[in-house]
Amino acid sequence: MNRPPLAALFLALFALGCGHSRSEARAKPAEKNYPDVPNMNEKRWANAQDKAAKELGVDPAKLNHESLGNGRFLFHSGVLLGEVAGTGRHVYDGGAQVEYALYCVGWSCVWLDDPRARAEFDLNCPRQQLAISYLSEVTRGIAGCDKRATYVAKVSPNYEVTWLMNSAGGN
Repeated sequence: MNRPPLAALFLALFALGCGHSRSEARAKPAEKNYPDVPNMNEKRWANAQDKAAKELGVDPAKLNHESLGNGRFLFHSGVLLGEVAGTGRHVYDGGAQVEYALYCVGWSCVWLDDPRARAEFDLNCPRQQLAISYLSEVTRGIAGCDKRATYVAKVSPNYEVTWLMNSAGGN
């Protein structure tokens, strides 16, 4: 029998890649099912979705979200209509919204809930009329019904979050 030299066989297999391209031979990284922000993981993201869905009274699968930067996310229960050109912001048809922010100290993280729930009572103003402003990692400004207040998040050792009014809450 006439067999090809071993070197020629090796060269042929190398050139063909044994039926696989080089890119197929490399392991592809797993696709993330959560936003790519510091300290985020799948469990933390699922927790945020569950909290937002519970607060908005909808199925977590029906939530829309957008990143506000600094580990902050705005969850919507309305239908996504589109994006405002050049802003990166989305427009929704009705529904309610709630903001959550991932706050971490070292390896310990907690979701800061939306302070508008507290401000609704303090300012005697419907939540739908309250606008929220990011002032710092743990401080938010809330304005509505011709009133405004500053709120600071207090995180207890057992990771309970309480928003405390840090201003007079007047005009």
